Amino acid sequence: MNRTVGQGTTAPTQTSQSRHDGYTICSAAMSGLAIAPHLFEVSYDLDSFSNLPGIARFLYGIPVRAESPYGNIQERCSSQSPPSG
Repeated sequence: MNRTVGQGTTAPTQTSQSRHDGYTICSAAMSGLAIAPHLFEVSYDLDSFSNLPGIARFLYGIPVRAESPYGNIQERCSSQSPPSG
């Protein structure tokens, strides 16, 4: 079942309120599990769940415009001037 809205809290809320029979699982991003409870009033916390191993990983990056003078993060960090623009 896919539901929109909720800022990542809809699935954890529904899952935490379901029967604890092993038939309901939730795939949720860490933002809904670890960050949202500090920003919003939610009906769950991390102890509301039994965790399965992670199934994905995030790749983080710092996007820049194609015409940027920086080819990698080391070049940007060693630059003395702030980027223009």
